[in-house]
Amino acid sequence: IDEQKLELENGLVMVTCADGDRFFDTFGHKAKLFKTDEAINKPRIHVLTRNGGALRLINNISPECGDDLALTLNESGSTMANDLLFEIKESLSLKKMRQVALYIHMPCGKASSHNIFPAEALQGLALAKRRIIFHIPKVKVMTYCHVDYCQFESGKEKTYFVDVNKITL
Repeated sequence: IDEQKLELENGLVMVTCADGDRFFDTFGHKAKLFKTDEAINKPRIHVLTRNGGALRLINNISPECGDDLALTLNESGSTMANDLLFEIKESLSLKKMRQVALYIHMPCGKASSHNIFPAEALQGLALAKRRIIFHIPKVKVMTYCHVDYCQFESGKEKTYFVDVNKITL
């Protein structure tokens, strides 16, 4: 990703998985981008976490995925996908931000429990970005995937920018 295109001074809303074993790397990845700009003394990162991360924004990836991640109703009768989209809109407005960073990670227990495998998770990331752009005009959305190559072994994990325009839906 071209870090020069990020509006670091305005900060961003980060949507990521709540998995504590992965959070340090994903948050650290984003914070490092801010440290590259000497004019910014602290990162402005507004974090929204859900098990499943950005996948919670979509209604369905494929029929093989079994019960739906996002269509699960909460007590108010709204879907988790709609609630998360509302929180993103609200956060952008309250914090006067114009950027969203969407994260997924692999392996993901929430995704696996819904039969969502890596290729489908990447498709889900693309769908999540499309949904945000459709519902929130003029927002910049960046997409990332954190990969843990060897679970619980330090130094074997990395976060990548994902060009979702190259993902076939």
